[in-house]
Amino acid sequence: MSPWLSVIVPTFNGEAYLGQALESIAIQRDPDIEVIAIDDGSSDATVAILQQYQSKLPLQVIERGRVGSWVANSDYGVRQAGGEYVCFLHQDDFWYPERLTTLRECVRHAPAIDLWLHPVWYVDARGQRVGRWTCPLPSGTTALGADVVLEQLLVQNFIGMPAPLFRREAFLATQGMDARLWYLADWDLWMSLAQRGATAYVPHALAAFRIHAASQTLRRGRDLEDLRDQHCRVFTRHFSQWTSHNQRLRDEVREAFEASTDLNIWLMSRVQGRASDQRQLLWRLARLGPFGWRRLWRDSRIGERSIARLKCRWRGAL
Repeated sequence: MSPWLSVIVPTFNGEAYLGQALESIAIQRDPDIEVIAIDDGSSDATVAILQQYQSKLPLQVIERGRVGSWVANSDYGVRQAGGEYVCFLHQDDFWYPERLTTLRECVRHAPAIDLWLHPVWYVDARGQRVGRWTCPLPSGTTALGADVVLEQLLVQNFIGMPAPLFRREAFLATQGMDARLWYLADWDLWMSLAQRGATAYVPHALAAFRIHAASQTLRRGRDLEDLRDQHCRVFTRHFSQWTSHNQRLRDEVREAFEASTDLNIWLMSRVQGRASDQRQLLWRLARLGPFGWRRLWRDSRIGERSIARLKCRWRGAL
């Protein structure tokens, strides 16, 4: 019998947290899943840890050698999967014990939904909670159409990587994960999936997203111009597919996206200790006005993201 769910775990030198990630899958005690780990040529104990867990999990380990892209490996993993549904779990993150029970029941009650979302807890390097990361979407099993999701998701990716569960068939109907988007490939994918089927948001935090100094995206985020270019490419790609004909609303979303992008670039430069020109950011924020500020605050989740990272800094865990 085919598994109902395939869990894709891209790995690279992840010995520090990988055991906790895999253990969080094992404690779900769901016999009808498969786990596919794609290792990117790790030089530490990552592969050995994966092999140890093959006695606990229906775990297939694929060693592709050094590809240098978590995006390409994730895309490859989905294409090898046999489950009707797929989700990702990165080596830094973990699930809470009730995750699969909750989501499997949701799928049973609403089988027409292609993309399931839920909040996640931000945790520090030690796994201690530092805040929630939520989605500004109506919660429940009500099917949300593409226009509803894109109106808010175009401003900023508010979906934590360990949260989504999606139908593999829907993934295959997209162009998959774009390996050129080393930072924003997940945002691009969520919008592609939202355009092709119904989305639903479960209001329970069922997984944890770890903030730590050694994360691959933080290390690669030093190329700020490339980071800005990725934001613009993803936005342009999906804004053109958004079917809303309300020109005022479209202008509001575009302006909020531009302000959010400038804010993200400025914050990344601050994390790196680099001097940055704030004039463009201040100009963007000023022209938004009160309604634009509300949209930016709501859809960018800037408060949740910033407070969690500040707490990590205060604790010396970032």
